[in-house]
Amino acid sequence: AKRPFTPRGRIINGGMQDLSNIPVRMQIFQLPGRVPVYNQVVIVPDVGADAPLNISSFDFPAFVPQAAGQYEVCLTTEYPGDPINTNNQVCQFFNVQANLSGVYTIGTLKSGDPRNYLTMQAAADDLYRKGVSGPVEFELTDAAYSVGSTAVALPALDLTTKIIGVDASNPVTFKPSLARSINKGSIVVTLNSGSGVGVLLGQNVFASNPNAVQFEFQKDPQWANTPGFIRFDGGEQKSLVFELNASTPFRAPFYLGDGSHDLTVKNCIIRNSPMTTPSYVSSLPSINFVNSTFQYQADVRSASLTYSAGIVSRQKLPAGRDGNNSERLDTVAGANNAFVNNEITPRGRRSPATLSQTCARPEFLSAMTTAAW
Repeated sequence: AKRPFTPRGRIINGGMQDLSNIPVRMQIFQLPGRVPVYNQVVIVPDVGADAPLNISSFDFPAFVPQAAGQYEVCLTTEYPGDPINTNNQVCQFFNVQANLSGVYTIGTLKSGDPRNYLTMQAAADDLYRKGVSGPVEFELTDAAYSVGSTAVALPALDLTTKIIGVDASNPVTFKPSLARSINKGSIVVTLNSGSGVGVLLGQNVFASNPNAVQFEFQKDPQWANTPGFIRFDGGEQKSLVFELNASTPFRAPFYLGDGSHDLTVKNCIIRNSPMTTPSYVSSLPSINFVNSTFQYQADVRSASLTYSAGIVSRQKLPAGRDGNNSERLDTVAGANNAFVNNEITPRGRRSPATLSQTCARPEFLSAMTTAAW
């Protein structure tokens, strides 16, 4: 519910003459009661008489169902002077699923339970697909998880862009289950990434998850913004371990990009995977002011001009796909991002770096422990 989608229709010209400027109406009714909730008309420019030009498909303005349940949709042609109007309408039913709310588990321990997801990616897919209507907690029940792939240049877990319903009252939390929360490091999440980024958060015009609303409505900048209020909390015993498996010179198990706000990583152990060779490159990007314009260097300028960190928080002016922000993305200041009581232990260090920091600046690059990733 409350997720927009684009209704699509198709008409067939069964007559012997070409038709033009055909009014087609789509109506949607909420059941029971057949309450009208949508009524839009589009004009189809032309439909030929001969196949295959006698079939025309078209889109209607977006529809946002406000509640879960069953709906009826009717498509009607309203062509003036149509001598046969008995075949001018077709109706069918569809169901809108409820939003997520409450406690869910991730893992094999509760396989088959309707509130369980076998993988973290499956949970993220459903989170994007359904949105939320209340606080959501994902409890990790297994000792080990693996997400992402080193074969593609993508983050291991993409949690950027809008998730329906997530806000201060309805946060999303990834945490250990009660049974796993009593021991330190009892859950190891391997983040496999071909881009060097483990968990990606923030604003994005390149959402890699096809279930994201932004993936469908790429021309509407509002869907590129993150709602914030996503939390990773290992608990008092620091039960969650995130290991980055990447061979790239640049590495960041957690990356908070443009527009990141109200995001939390706390009580977690963050480290390089023992399966990978450490990266020792340490060259932070700079910010330049040229011709009255801020210019931000990329994280990766070359194989030797980059850096790595356990948590990177970098918010800057949005550039969009072409570098000129032609999508008119909102400029959202980085605010209220919290990194609290984490142990970041890159290979090559003898002791962990225990970090407690809250970041709130418009352009902030936090490179936490850059040595030996």
